[in-house]
Amino acid sequence: MYFDFKTSYNDDIRLIRRPLSGLFYAIAFGTALFSPLVISEFYITESSAIFVLGIIIIGYMISAGMAGLVGLGHAAFVGVGAYTHAILLGAGVPFLISIFSAIAVCALLGVMLAVISLRLSGLYLAISTLIFALAVEHILGSWETLTGGYEGILVPDPIIFGTSFASSINYYYLTLSALVSVIILAANLMRSLSGRALIGLRDSEQAAASLGINVLKTKSVAFALSGAVTGFGGALMSHQIFFITPEAFNMMLSLQIVLAAVIGGLGSITGALIGAVVIGWMPELISQIKALLPVSIRYQPGPDLVIYGAVLIGFVLFEPLGLYGRWKKIENWLLTFPLDRKATFAKTRTYMKSERV
Repeated sequence: MYFDFKTSYNDDIRLIRRPLSGLFYAIAFGTALFSPLVISEFYITESSAIFVLGIIIIGYMISAGMAGLVGLGHAAFVGVGAYTHAILLGAGVPFLISIFSAIAVCALLGVMLAVISLRLSGLYLAISTLIFALAVEHILGSWETLTGGYEGILVPDPIIFGTSFASSINYYYLTLSALVSVIILAANLMRSLSGRALIGLRDSEQAAASLGINVLKTKSVAFALSGAVTGFGGALMSHQIFFITPEAFNMMLSLQIVLAAVIGGLGSITGALIGAVVIGWMPELISQIKALLPVSIRYQPGPDLVIYGAVLIGFVLFEPLGLYGRWKKIENWLLTFPLDRKATFAKTRTYMKSERV
């Protein structure tokens, strides 16, 4: 069971609810700000990748965590954002105009997806978004005159007002500032009227509609904001990849996004960041595990997907609230000690929302 202790109505609209939370975020930001001075270039590059992944997962959180619209196709938004940004940069469009254009295109794509999937939810919505992602990947590979097809296209260096951000340190600070901006945006969204409408939609569409919430408009806003933020992350990711192809935005990326959200904890910005860190370092962990396997199976295709799937199933079965949810249970236990009871924090049984058959 999940508890959120409050002492006043203002707790619902505060950007930072507890002083300790503010201290934690200040320490985390300070550490990220000065880390490049003491860590190697390898860790700088890995940290930049985690920052970009954090932006993408926060984008997924807006639709899946806040609005309850669980999908399996957010790799499509990442791909469209990356390709739009790369194509415009290649045509000589300035960086900022290019990246905002990518955000706008992905937002419109999100609205289109919302209209198509208006009457779908749960498993059926997940399948429709999966088909959507496969269709986008096919279009990116087939439209050779624009995207270069499966041969891919080169991404120009990021240059803002004459300053190049191609170096690892400059790109690190670019992605860090982008992540902080997205965190502030998402935190303010969660405490706004629009954010409350999204949460109402997640809990019950019928109840939300009876309270005067326009379900179609709210779904469109959820997918538009989610697509915009995810596309923003995709545009930044294109500079990390340097040379983009449709295969870079396949089902594996969608699975990583969903897995990161589940591991961290759906509906929480902190959970999204935790999931980004875990997923960001998981390929390195998997490579270490594969090094211990016999040579006959070490290089066989498929183990990565199996490991990702096993971790996802494990969290869904045994820790559905994610790592951040586990921390909240520990925090609430400390707040109620010694008045806590074992049954108070028993594992909550959760189900995926779906239509009646």
